[in-house]
Parts: sequence; structure tokens; C-alpha cells
Amino acid sequence: MTTVGMSYYILLLNFFLLLTTHARDVLGQDISGYGMEAAVNVTSFVTGSAAFRAAVCKGELQLKELAEGSQPQSIFTDRNALIDNGWTNDRSYAPPAPDGAPTQEGATYALPEDSIEVFKWLKLPYDFVSNRFYAYIQNAGTGKTKNEYGVGYPVDFQYGRTGAKFQNHIDPVTGMIVCEHNYGPGHEISKDGSLAPAPPLQRLSDVLWLQWADAVKSAGHTDFGSISNINYFYQHWIADEHSQAVIESVRGRKNVQQKLEKWPGKTYRMDAPGEEGDIAKALLGTHNGNAVAFFLGQHLTQIGRKKTVSQVTLWGDAGPKSKDYYRNLLFYVVDV
Repeated sequence: MTTVGMSYYILLLNFFLLLTTHARDVLGQDISGYGMEAAVNVTSFVTGSAAFRAAVCKGELQLKELAEGSQPQSIFTDRNALIDNGWTNDRSYAPPAPDGAPTQEGATYALPEDSIEVFKWLKLPYDFVSNRFYAYIQNAGTGKTKNEYGVGYPVDFQYGRTGAKFQNHIDPVTGMIVCEHNYGPGHEISKDGSLAPAPPLQRLSDVLWLQWADAVKSAGHTDFGSISNINYFYQHWIADEHSQAVIESVRGRKNVQQKLEKWPGKTYRMDAPGEEGDIAKALLGTHNGNAVAFFLGQHLTQIGRKKTVSQVTLWGDAGPKSKDYYRNLLFYVVDV
């Protein structure tokens, strides 16, 4: 292939990746979390420098939109949207009551053990009083086909059950959001071969926003921060194929160690010149980073100010089995 032909090919590939990334983010089909399978196998074409450059371009676009406040605003800002779209509270735990009353059943549910080191390093509380655990499951009705809409569901429900689940820890005190185990309706439908259409409320960024708003409201204390007190997004044990491919491209950069360092890992600033800034933008341009950007950019009315991502930390953790190795990202959020 000629040099001109190769350049044209890379340009087309980058354009295709940008379109694919945006489309899949909008559909909510690929969400991070341990044990999650990607909805589409992207490994075959997301390799090498092309994937890295495409992710850099996507990250640059996200930063531009966050600075301008130009992302379309989400229509899902009322908690009633959860019921209308078949999402129920699988778990939503509050801290111990101020008057010393017993905690809710299951209130000992803790942060992932490997996360505690991160919290200690950042000097953040990791006790249950501060961190609330939310798990919403899209399980309306009893059927999964178009002929079983809303069967057994208390409202006039138009969509079948998908079993999708968004499970996250949220600390409204320090503004920490830990994305722990998330897989969207689109992914579950494609995995099960269901004929049921996905509900409109299906993106992690939208459901996570309602979880965040719930956490802030349930805190019940003015000193527990506010709706705009968003400081960290911790993407725990990333399993999304697109994100993994970009991370592997990062690991292949000339100034990056081949093996991911343990926490505190390596931090990359968005405004850094050269390779460091490119890596930061590429990590924001992953599916995991996109969820952060959509969360911040599509809820401006509720947040009350423009937010952006200033830097991102990348590190690795050994899993419960000797062959496992997990990738993590921590995005730092600041005012524009």
C-alpha cells in the first residue's frame, strides 16, 4: 500500500472508530465492570497507533464539549424515570441513622477490598457511613419477548425485562463515585438474544446521575456536600474491550512501562504537552472515559456549573485468580 493509501486508510479507520464509539456510548451497550463481556468484539480492528490516535481525538472532543457546555442535555433527571423504564432498587443502603437506630439490612456491604488503598492514599473515608452502595436492575415485567411487555408489572410498561444492572459506590461527602459492576440493556439483549427492546433510560451516565442525586439527597446533612460536589470517578476493574484495547495501546507507548504499575500507578494530565497529554486524552476517549464526560456534560442544569476532567490515573491490580489482571482508571474532576 502506498503512503497516501495508508494515510487514507488510517483516516477512515479513525473516523469509523469515532462514530462507533459515540454510537455505542449513546446506546449504553458497553459499560465497564468486572465480569462484563463487551457487546461487540473490537479487538480485531482496534490495535496499535490507529486506536490510540482515534481515542486521543475522541478525548479532545470531549474536553472541548465540556469546556463549551455544548453536549445535549439529558432528559432523565427525575427519579420517576427509573420506574417508567423498568429500573428497580436492588440495593440502596443509607448510613446509620443519626439517632442511633439500627442500620438497614445489609448495611455492612463494603467497598471492594483493593479500593481501600486508593481511598487511604487520597485521604478519603472508606467506611460505610460515608460510602453508599447503589445497585439498580432493569427487571420490569416477567417476560423477555415483545408479546410479554409489562406482564406482572404495576404500571403500563412498554419494554421487556433485560436484567441489566448498574452497581456503584457513591460518597456524597468527598464527591467520589466508584463504578464497580455495570452492564447495560443493549449488552444484555445481545447476549441473551432477547426480542425485547431496550428502554430509553439505558446509559450508565444517566442512571449513574440518578444514583448520585439519590446519594446526595439521602445524606440529609448540609455538610455532606451538594449535587455539584463531584471530584472523582473511579472506574474499577475495567472489562470493556474498547477501553482495554486503548489501555494496551498506552502500554505500548515508548515512555510507558509494559506492565501496569500498582496503585498509585501513573497519572497523566490533560493539559500536559506531548505524549503525556495524548495518553490522558486517549484514556478519556475510552468508553469508560466517555461515561464520565457524558455524566458531567449532560447534567449542567442540575450541576449548576461546567465541569471537566483535569487528569487521569492508570494502574493495575492482581485479581482473585493468579491469571487475572485488572485495569483501573481514576478521573479527577474540576470546575471549568
